[in-house]
Amino acid sequence: MKWINFFSNDNISYYTYKLNTEDSIIIHNSQSTKNQSIIILCGSIYIVKTFVNKETLPLVILKKNNILNFNSLKTKSKYYYKLTALEKTYILSFKIPYDSQNKKKISYNLFISMMDSYNKTISQYEKMNEVMSHKYAKNRIIQLILLLCTEFGIVTKKQIQIPFKISQKSLATLSHTQKNNVNKTIKYLYQNTPIKYSNKKNIYIKNIYYINY
Repeated sequence: MKWINFFSNDNISYYTYKLNTEDSIIIHNSQSTKNQSIIILCGSIYIVKTFVNKETLPLVILKKNNILNFNSLKTKSKYYYKLTALEKTYILSFKIPYDSQNKKKISYNLFISMMDSYNKTISQYEKMNEVMSHKYAKNRIIQLILLLCTEFGIVTKKQIQIPFKISQKSLATLSHTQKNNVNKTIKYLYQNTPIKYSNKKNIYIKNIYYINY
């Protein structure tokens, strides 16, 4: 509620939207989204750069209180951006005009909160870059799963469980590989590590003390 209170107190127009799991938003025209930003009120989304030849490049996983300015998503005819919800997600959309003819003052508290959210968002990009830095698909998949557990996992005694379902298709997209590589890696993890992927698409670590990655 803090963001809604901030924007209401500063008389800044905003809209809230609900995204169900795997709902998507397509960004393909930077002019129509100029100066527009979104804040994740709750839930999580991931952003993928999609080229006309259907090649994709995962960019970031965003979670609660992360902020995204659409100006940072430079669009061209050769590619567009796809924002997809990992779980039920609520976002707040707003525009703050920055031109000299229409300046908008915002409160100190809102400014500080937005700067903090921008810094945390940059950190999310860095984490995804670490995943993508691995040469082999198997390592990217494993590091992605560990990242998801670190970011969203709920700890119960020795076990960590991600509280939402995630498909092998999404894991493949986020690790920049094919679904069959995800399937092979999941089988390897199930047989050789405490990292498990259930038939219900849940990821969990049975015993965190046996993780060697």
